[in-house]
Amino acid sequence: MKKNNLHFLLFSIFLTTILSFNINAQTSISLKGTVGDEHGGKVPGAQVTVRSEAGLQLTTATDEAGVFVFKELKPGNYLLEVRADGFSIYSHDAVQLTRGENKELNITLGIASINESVVITATGTAQRLEDAAKTISVLDNQEIEARHEMTLAETLRGVPGVRVQQQGSPGALTTIRLRGQRNFHTAGLLDGL
Repeated sequence: MKKNNLHFLLFSIFLTTILSFNINAQTSISLKGTVGDEHGGKVPGAQVTVRSEAGLQLTTATDEAGVFVFKELKPGNYLLEVRADGFSIYSHDAVQLTRGENKELNITLGIASINESVVITATGTAQRLEDAAKTISVLDNQEIEARHEMTLAETLRGVPGVRVQQQGSPGALTTIRLRGQRNFHTAGLLDGL
C-alpha cells in the first residue's frame, strides 16, 4: 500500500509540473514589430517604449532590420511610443494584449515636424495630454527660446492661471502661484526634479 501511495504522489507532482509549464506557456505574451519610414526603408536604432496602465514601462531599440521585441508581457492595454532622430514621434495607445497572444505590428514613421503630443504622468500612469482631466500648460524649449527670456519668472508670466510676483530687481525674492493657490502649494519640476 505504501508503494502505491508513493507512485500516486510522484505521479501527482509530475502532472502538476507539466500543467504549470503548460499554463505558463499559454500566458506568455510577446509584442514584436518593425519600424520603417514612409518610403519603405527600415529605421534602425529607434527607441521603442511600452507603458501599461499598471505603470510598467519597458524600453528597447530596433536592430539593423528595424525590428523590436518585448517578451513576457502581462495581459492588458499598453501605450506604445516610438522615437527616432529625424522622425516624428509615433504614439499608439490602443495596443491590447490578451493571454497567450503574440502580436506583430508594422509601424511607419513620418518625417519630423512640430509635434504637440506630450506624454504626462501626473497620475502615475502614462497619459496623453489631450486625455488629461486637468488643465495643463506646456512650455517647450522652442517657445522658451523664441521669447528670449532671461529667467523662469519672465517665461511663466504669460501662462494662463500663473501669477508671478517679483519683489524688487532681478535676483530678488520671486513667488509663483498656480490657479489661486498659495505659493507653498506650488511645485516646480524640471525633468521630474
